[in-house]
Amino acid sequence: MLLFPMERLVFLCTPKCGSTSVHQAYAPYAAVVFGGHPRLKHLRFKRYERGIAPLVGSDIGSLETVCIIRDPVAHLRSWYRYLRGRDRLVRSGPHHDHTYEDFVKAFLDPDSDLRIRTQHSFVEDDAADIGVNRIFALEHIERFVCFMNERLRVRVSLPVMNTSSGESPALSSELEERLRERLAPDLALYEAVLKAEDGWKNPDRKFEAQTTPEKAMTAMASVDQYLQRAKRVRKSGITVRKLKRGLQRMVGDRP
Repeated sequence: MLLFPMERLVFLCTPKCGSTSVHQAYAPYAAVVFGGHPRLKHLRFKRYERGIAPLVGSDIGSLETVCIIRDPVAHLRSWYRYLRGRDRLVRSGPHHDHTYEDFVKAFLDPDSDLRIRTQHSFVEDDAADIGVNRIFALEHIERFVCFMNERLRVRVSLPVMNTSSGESPALSSELEERLRERLAPDLALYEAVLKAEDGWKNPDRKFEAQTTPEKAMTAMASVDQYLQRAKRVRKSGITVRKLKRGLQRMVGDRP
């Protein structure tokens, strides 16, 4: 997760949606970078709203939340390739063969040990409504880059990295139908996001633009302070472990 308080923006990193590339490209311009452990890097909206949003000063105002999603079925396939490539799939039980069909069956089984969060659940608030202000499609990543560059007043291109390779076998028509039924909210959101040229804007969470305070520092001007802050953190002896403990206490372990 990347916070840009002066630009009144926060980027939420949806897993398996190019977040590593975005982190590498825009982290130098962020005032706060949540990374390292996946639970910090991929902090979903409801956790952000509970623990981070209240810390933003009233003199700046609320931050606009932004994220990227992709085709929901392709998203699940990406998870399968990622877990299979790292040998993290369940080794026992009915899905021990590690086939894609077994993987999908485990995803659909509420009693399975496989726990993969859908993209819709990533953007939900505590009421299970969509909470993120603006959402872009990975398939039109250039629209997201234009938005970020204009908002931060920088010129950045995204590196291609952390990609999955290989094709997943096709599913039976019955299993494909069950999967699409399970992903119906994700598919509906994805179709709406695809049609939005400047990002899908949440009609229930309209972001009110405000003039940035004169004393505010732009993203470009904050690069030097970012580097100086990193040096001070290293010299101070503050460890990633200490930071993670503090953040976990603040955000909590609630689902």
